[in-house]
Amino acid sequence: MPVLQDSYGALASSAVVGVTWATWHLPLFLNATTTHAGWARSQQLLWMVSIFAGSVLWTWMYNSTGGSVLAVAVFHAGINTMGIYHPADRAALVPGGVPDPWLNLLAEVTGAVPLVLVAIILIVVYGGDRLANRDPPTPRDAGLPPADREDAIESVARD
Repeated sequence: MPVLQDSYGALASSAVVGVTWATWHLPLFLNATTTHAGWARSQQLLWMVSIFAGSVLWTWMYNSTGGSVLAVAVFHAGINTMGIYHPADRAALVPGGVPDPWLNLLAEVTGAVPLVLVAIILIVVYGGDRLANRDPPTPRDAGLPPADREDAIESVARD
């Protein structure tokens, strides 16, 4: 993230992470033995939208904490837990053992909409360049060497 944000800004970096993350999860839709493969295309699309919204939230969390990967990991675990327990009444989604596609879609909508709304609010409040109330972590903050000679000279001068 620090390298991406240094070149492209927070929102564009979030989009790169979102595409990568969505691609990483794509096999879930292609493997017939997974729950995701049985979802309607609309529900799969909503889940992908929530991945993109999530990438904005994760970037905000990362930048707001000065680059804490632990905070992002805990936040991600919380969102995954929400997905496991939302909606809490699984029997209502599968009345008589037959999945109701409309109820499943509604469950996905009520999970995705809050993520999208929060992502939009973060973009409006903080702007797409930083997505936080502080400067994003730099490659140097992440322990990476400076990208070019001028940065290396400044780095040595500061040390």
